[in-house]
Amino acid sequence: MNITDVIKDVSSLLSHNKSSEALALLRKAEKKNLYSAELFLLASKAHGLEGDSKMQAAAIDLYLKQNERDVAHYIKAANEIIKDKNYSLAQSILNETIRRFPLSALPYSTQARLCAVQDDFEGAANNLILKQQYGKLDKSDNVAMQLVQKNISDIDPTISGALLNSDQAQALIVSNLLSQCESLGADCEVGFVHRAHSQEPMSLFRWAGMPFQSLISLINSEFKGFASEESSKMTWGLNPNTGINEYHFLDTRYQFEAHTWFTKKNINIDEDENSLLKKSRSHHLLLARKIMEDLEDAQKIFIFKAMERMDIAQYLDLHRAINTYGKNKLLIVEKKSSTNLHDNENLRIVEPNLLIGKVDCFFLDNGRKNQPHMETWNPLILEASKYFSSQQQEIN
Repeated sequence: MNITDVIKDVSSLLSHNKSSEALALLRKAEKKNLYSAELFLLASKAHGLEGDSKMQAAAIDLYLKQNERDVAHYIKAANEIIKDKNYSLAQSILNETIRRFPLSALPYSTQARLCAVQDDFEGAANNLILKQQYGKLDKSDNVAMQLVQKNISDIDPTISGALLNSDQAQALIVSNLLSQCESLGADCEVGFVHRAHSQEPMSLFRWAGMPFQSLISLINSEFKGFASEESSKMTWGLNPNTGINEYHFLDTRYQFEAHTWFTKKNINIDEDENSLLKKSRSHHLLLARKIMEDLEDAQKIFIFKAMERMDIAQYLDLHRAINTYGKNKLLIVEKKSSTNLHDNENLRIVEPNLLIGKVDCFFLDNGRKNQPHMETWNPLILEASKYFSSQQQEIN
């Protein structure tokens, strides 16, 4: 018996609600002088399942004493207790955390979550506002933020306005919305938009491009013959974004070309072009299956960046192609032009599920390498998502 095995076995027992067996194993480990702060946390969960709140609190107290100077230690305990739905104990932990660490932003994030799960949405909003005074909103605030937005009518407008109109809240909201967006090309810009929000989704077109008509053919054919042995090859060339030579994956049938990020320096010594091609084929076939599933689910907003303006008829062709899988939403993104009357509109409605949006400039011409012009991408994503959401509500 070692501490790693004990933690693993106790966790497994608790996942199957076998609290008495878990407690027996913990007592056995104690007799053998096996020690870890994690064991006290597991003991608290076991006592919680037993309905023994007094013993649960005692176990948490022992856990907290193992590292009284680390705010993250306290936050972990509070979050685990929230999962166990012992909200009074979680509140007690958070009160002590705020007392011990008055300048930390972390307790307010967890406090917002605790308020939200108890349907105190105004309290959640207030704590998210407080967190911004001590730190920055991040992914840990997603659940509370989404519940606040969903239940906005239960919150004083002054409080909800103070939260939702802040730059940090807007960035977090856009980040949440972006998780429901997927690129259709024509280059890597949408991929960098995701990266600007610390998101790294797996997507076929994230780091790839192909001719517009080939894209429509690929979608209409249900990706038939894509990345086949006959049409797949590797090419070697310069990545203009990084200034480093790398291998590219190419499908000659559809003129699809994608970054592989394989360079001479990051591949194994026994790798060669053939083995890399095999890996790339498998990878891109997996991504092709994934995007077909996403198209069939029809839950995402698909984004196509038009590097050069095209006729509306062409955008409609693309929209019809993705709609053969399901009723999909499409956002075409163009660069603003001072000579085009429609460029006074951030969004142009072509059809109920087809929009044309505008950004001030693309990342290749804004002077900031690999950095999209987020000042216009963020509000565009926000506005397009609001429109598509309103369309869905009308249907329902």
